[in-house]
Amino acid sequence: WTAANGYPGAVALHDERLYLAGTDDRPVTVWGSKAGVYDDMGRGVIADDAVVYTLSVDQMNIIQWLASTGNFLMVGNAGLESRLTGGTDEPITPSNVLVRDMTIHGSKKAKPIRVGKAVVFIQRAGRKLRKLRQDFDVDNTEEAQDLNRLSRDVTQGGLTQISYAQEPDSQLYAVRGDGVLCVLTYKPDEEVLGWGRWVLGAPATGSSVIESIATLPHPDGDRDQTWVSVKRTINGVTVR
Repeated sequence: WTAANGYPGAVALHDERLYLAGTDDRPVTVWGSKAGVYDDMGRGVIADDAVVYTLSVDQMNIIQWLASTGNFLMVGNAGLESRLTGGTDEPITPSNVLVRDMTIHGSKKAKPIRVGKAVVFIQRAGRKLRKLRQDFDVDNTEEAQDLNRLSRDVTQGGLTQISYAQEPDSQLYAVRGDGVLCVLTYKPDEEVLGWGRWVLGAPATGSSVIESIATLPHPDGDRDQTWVSVKRTINGVTVR
């Protein structure tokens, strides 16, 4: 990885390895560190050596994100979504890598989030959130449920980033390109799926826009808390 060849644009931890992918020079290659040693990318032939694998795709679909679901390493490309495994209940090793295409929606370059056993990602055009999971109860079929199917207008302008607060209300937060925060109350077990928008100030005038978002556990441990970086213009001065 160099300035000329590019640096990885996707990262995830999975099965005690640090995985990186998606350079300019090798857009569909995945690198995995030595097991348990995240800064050791030395290739070898034994099971815990570093892994390097290049996906076989019929078009140049740069890898946009990586995500671990526990069972699989999910890979989101510009044109499709895949999973990497070592086989049934087997870890990925230098000599044991299996790739299976799951869906062909295409992904935006934005970090996905894990909700239960599923991964939620932004579709390539930025207008839809999709929940990607494998249904072991229905013949191992894969699905990427459209979470915007009841609210097509709420993401108009495109999404740039997502976050998830599990407690107390199970809410997905999505930052829109114009600085509006879209909020999805999402409880799949109860079939609850409701969108809303949180507007700070007047985003259309550029006076108050959300730039970035992150969710982490509250120090008390009884709930999650979501932080946002908000750009405001106050008396002609830009502050955050």
